Amino acid sequence: MFSNLKELKQIIDKNYKNEEIIHDRLNFFYSDEYQNNYVQYTKDNKIESIIFKYFITDKVNINLIDQAKICFLYKVDIVDIYNDLINIIKDRNNTFSFASLILLVRKYFAFNEQYVYKDIIHMLQKRISLDNYFAKKHLPIILDQYDKSSFKSELLDFSSLYVDNYLYKSNNDIKYKKTSIYYNSIIDSSYIQANKKIIFPLSKLKGSGLASCVEYSLVMHNCLCFLGFDSFLIKSKLKINLEEEDHMLVIVKVKNNCYKLIDCAQYVVKDLTSKDIIHKRLETVNVHNDKIKYLFE
Repeated sequence: MFSNLKELKQIIDKNYKNEEIIHDRLNFFYSDEYQNNYVQYTKDNKIESIIFKYFITDKVNINLIDQAKICFLYKVDIVDIYNDLINIIKDRNNTFSFASLILLVRKYFAFNEQYVYKDIIHMLQKRISLDNYFAKKHLPIILDQYDKSSFKSELLDFSSLYVDNYLYKSNNDIKYKKTSIYYNSIIDSSYIQANKKIIFPLSKLKGSGLASCVEYSLVMHNCLCFLGFDSFLIKSKLKINLEEEDHMLVIVKVKNNCYKLIDCAQYVVKDLTSKDIIHKRLETVNVHNDKIKYLFE
C-alpha cells in the first residue's frame, strides 16, 4: 500500500505487478477508513470553488451537465487508465510530470476508430450539429431511451428514429412527422416523464473524441488522488480574448503552500502563487499561445 508518489515508486522498485498496486489502492478508496472521511462538497479557506477534494468512486454520481429537461449524472467508473499511469512512471525511470499526465488523459478520450458509438456520433454530427457538446448531451439520452423502449432492431436504427423525432420537434419539419409518431409509440414515455436524471458511465466516452474540460478534469483529479496528491476539482470561468465561459480544472497541492493549476483542455500547467489564490484569478497562455484568464468563483 502507498500514500504518495514516493512510496509508489518504492513499490514499483520491488516489482509489484500493476494489478496488485491498482487493486490495493482502489480497495483503500472504497474502505470505511477513507469513506468515513469522504466529503462530497468541501470548502477550503484559500480556494472557495472546490467541488471535490477526494477520490471520486463509482458510488458517487456527479451532477455536472444540465439540460432543460434532463439532468446528466456522470458515474466516474474509469479504472483502466491507472495501468497506463503506472507504466508511464516505469518507462520514465520512476519520474513523473504533470505534462505527461495531461497527455495520458487526453489520449484516453481521443477519438478511436473502434469507438463503439462512432456511427451514432457521426449521424448526430451530419444530420443535426457538428458541435461535440451536442453529441455528448444526446448520446446518453439515446442509449437510455433505447434500453427502455420496445424497439427490437439495432441501436443505430433507433438512433436514426431519435434524430427524426428531434428534427420534427425542434424544427417542425413535416417530413419527419410519421417517424416521430412511431418513435414516440415505442419509447416508454411514462418512465421518461418520471425520471429526469440519466446516470451515464464516464467510461462510455473513452475513444469518443467528445471530452472537454469536465471529463478531462474528472479523470485528471482521480489520477492525481490515485498518486497520493491533494487534488481539488475546481469550477471556474475561462476567458479567452473577449469570450468568457464556464470551465472546470484541477488545482493540485505539490507541497505546503505550493499549488499548481492543471487544465487538460487548454494544455496548461501553471504555478499558483498566494496572490493568485487571494485574488481568485490567474493569467497565462495556452498551447496555442492565446492569452487566457481563469476566474475562480
